[in-house]
Parts: sequence; C-alpha cells; structure tokens
Amino acid sequence: MGKLVYTYKEFIVIEDDYKDGHIIINTKGKYHNHGHVKYLGTCKNLLKMIDKKIIPYSPYLRGTVLRISLDEKYKQRVLSKVDKDNQKPKFYKVQKGVRK
Repeated sequence: MGKLVYTYKEFIVIEDDYKDGHIIINTKGKYHNHGHVKYLGTCKNLLKMIDKKIIPYSPYLRGTVLRISLDEKYKQRVLSKVDKDNQKPKFYKVQKGVRK
C-alpha cells in the first residue's frame, strides 16, 4: 500500500504505489467507497466540494463523488445533473465554404 498523505474529516488520501496518483478512501464506508485521482490538489478540492455539497464539472470527478460519498441527497443531485447533461444537444460545427 502507499503512505498516508492527507486527511479531511472522514476521508483519507493515500499515495498510490502502483500508479502515479492518489486514492481517496471514505473511512465510514465499505471497500467500494474509494476513488482514484491523479493529483493531490484535485483530491483536496474534491473533498472540499463534497463537504460543501458542490457538484463538480468533470464527468470523471462526478463518478468519483458518487463512489466515495455516503450522502444520498447529494448523490441524487449529482445523478440528476448527469442526466441533465446527457439530454443536452451535442455541439456540431458545420463547415461552410471549404476551399480546396
């Protein structure tokens, strides 16, 4: 295993030995309540966002929040944001007047 790098309330951050990154573990949860993040700064920001109940912009971080958080209301808000983003029309740029 790696060494303990950071603690924040019920969360601990461990440096990953096998990959370049960090593992966030919720100590009040079970084994599946952990997530992998590359940078320590991102781990700190994510834990503060979870504490303040802010929904991350990144789809990867949203998935990490769903794994490590135990608050069901917060998880429902994140899932509704994911569904809302999936229903948005995708941007498609039409090329007009392409020269050869």
